[in-house]
Amino acid sequence: MAEIRLAKVKGNERRRLATRHYGAKWYKVTTRGGLPLYGVGGYSLPKGGKPGSWHVWRWSLIMCQSGYHVTQKPHNWVQFHRGTRLFLVDATGFKRSEKDPRKTVCRAIRFRRGIKRNSKEWHQLMRR
Repeated sequence: MAEIRLAKVKGNERRRLATRHYGAKWYKVTTRGGLPLYGVGGYSLPKGGKPGSWHVWRWSLIMCQSGYHVTQKPHNWVQFHRGTRLFLVDATGFKRSEKDPRKTVCRAIRFRRGIKRNSKEWHQLMRR
């Protein structure tokens, strides 16, 4: 599996990436330490109320193999993994799974903020 790399994003590319996919909310589930559930590498997580840096995948997108995997239904992933963290992310460059609509891989993500376990928002997302 390819290593996750943090890329420097400048100027026009930053503006292009900042647009969200149809205004939808996207979530990323990580381990307790903020690492991917599957794969290797790490992420630039939000700090002090500021979002993390953009992560850009520069190779081909292959579902369940490469790219950044995000979801609009985080309860599908949290329920199978103990000790996970949940983040609201900005994402762009999508490729959806035709077999499983819960799965989406994207070209770039930025972690906006964490969602605290057992908060009102957490429970609303877990009920969907």
